[in-house]
Amino acid sequence: MNKYKNKKLHILSSRTGGPLNQHLLLTEELRKVGIVVKHYNDFWGWVKLHFIYGKNNYILTNVPILFRFTARNFFLSIHGNYKKERDIVKNPLAFLYGINKIWSQEIIVPANYLKTVLDIKNAIVIKNVLSEKIIRKGLEKKKYNTDHINLIMVTMFGFREKAQGVLRVIEILSGIKTRKEVTLNICGSGFFEEEVRERSEKYKLPSNIKFIFNGYEKNIHEKYKESDIFIYWSDLDVMPNVFLEAMAFGLPIITNNFPSFHEFLGEGSLIVKNKYEFIKALEELINSSDKIKELGNKNRETAKKYSPKNTVNDWMRLLE
Repeated sequence: MNKYKNKKLHILSSRTGGPLNQHLLLTEELRKVGIVVKHYNDFWGWVKLHFIYGKNNYILTNVPILFRFTARNFFLSIHGNYKKERDIVKNPLAFLYGINKIWSQEIIVPANYLKTVLDIKNAIVIKNVLSEKIIRKGLEKKKYNTDHINLIMVTMFGFREKAQGVLRVIEILSGIKTRKEVTLNICGSGFFEEEVRERSEKYKLPSNIKFIFNGYEKNIHEKYKESDIFIYWSDLDVMPNVFLEAMAFGLPIITNNFPSFHEFLGEGSLIVKNKYEFIKALEELINSSDKIKELGNKNRETAKKYSPKNTVNDWMRLLE
């Protein structure tokens, strides 16, 4: 007998980005086990959420709402450090997270780092997941380049800290020494993209190294398949879904020493303290195809741990 048959979960997501993708995966998995799920990611869905009550109606949202008359069956999902993301023009709703925490039955975060930095001692940690489709698609990548190395960085230009990370990576490329041809594909879009493009012109790279701004890349999985190494730098992140995707495609990862990254990056990734360590790590990988393959295979194994079936029970327990 399905003990959830009379229960309905209403999920509200932001319109784009990682939280939306995570909630879509969750919706799909919960429906498989017989839970009725309604998913919204638009303005009217946000309005409707304010008026949904009832013993068997549950709400999960990563978008703060204006009011709530009971904490019962209300779950707030926080994916980022909203204290840094608050902006009266671009993200005014982020100012409401504090009060939304008060009327939440449970608060869910993807990493212990966020639990600590936001000082939410009773938060439940449920890690982000990868779709089985991406895990299977990642297995299609077999070939690694030898003479021409393709680097990839996938990020969001909507936050200054992430956008500045792109410039740090370009600065690092300017210090690389190798005889191989190296191309960095930068994928992503957002408010600060044009500013970063302009500022990137001041960096002088060796003639055999170049970078390309691709903007929003619709076929991002094809870009992963064409790439050899994933590189990243950010001072505003928790558990980037792009890391999970890169691991699924067997890419070694080099990134800066941001606290939350240690929680989920496996042995196939290199977390460095500064740009000099980054340059050294990247040079060693560029000049060793065997090392690229070794670390990439380790990451592919790590990615399997983030299958949705490994976390669906954690979400189901909220409805019991």
